[in-house]
Amino acid sequence: MNSGAIGIFDSGVGGLKILGAAVKRLRGEDFIYVFDRSHSPYGNRSDRYVRRRTEKVSELLLSKGAKVVVAACNTATGVGITYLRRKFGAPFVGVEPPVKPAALARTHGKILVLTTCRTAEQANFHRLLEKWDDGNVIVAPQPSLARDVELNFAALSKLKPVVDDILAPYDGEDIESVVLGCTHYYYLADMISAHYGGSARVFDAVDGVTHRIETVLDENDLRSETGKGRVKYIYL
Repeated sequence: MNSGAIGIFDSGVGGLKILGAAVKRLRGEDFIYVFDRSHSPYGNRSDRYVRRRTEKVSELLLSKGAKVVVAACNTATGVGITYLRRKFGAPFVGVEPPVKPAALARTHGKILVLTTCRTAEQANFHRLLEKWDDGNVIVAPQPSLARDVELNFAALSKLKPVVDDILAPYDGEDIESVVLGCTHYYYLADMISAHYGGSARVFDAVDGVTHRIETVLDENDLRSETGKGRVKYIYL
């Protein structure tokens, strides 16, 4: 057993969906969430920049007693998760675009994957596509959508025209599902579904990541029985 907190970080609000699900699922645990907003968004930064920031934030979380660190960002995971595990020797959990469940659920149409530009370039993402793309996956990198979500978080409805403009070029592609390859995009799931009249299924990685956190806690005997579901927020 371990009374330390679960550390979660993102460049901004994207990881809050994962935090919320983890708080509900792991009721005996405490959490620390880092908003690295002064360096947001990660998705348009260089690999070196993202790696340096994830190292700094992880070091901070571990110094605060985090027993597991969750990189609640596809870009941070793709660029830095292997490096972070090697450097700190601590349990790290990452997030990747849920291409696999979308591919397993596909029956007839195309899978549209929305990612940041940096995630779309990462080797681990290309390995994911090599394994699960049978010619029916369309990758659509978005240079500014994560920033749009961050800047309009208090009024996300303003982004409905933006979302429609992003999806419109693929309206003739028989889109069966949309994969959200950035945690910021999770807040746009209803808009995306509405664009397709509810006919396209929208996939995020929330359940997969929270399940993985639980597994890592059990594998490393890091469960806590003294936590109260408390969350401490740190803004950088």
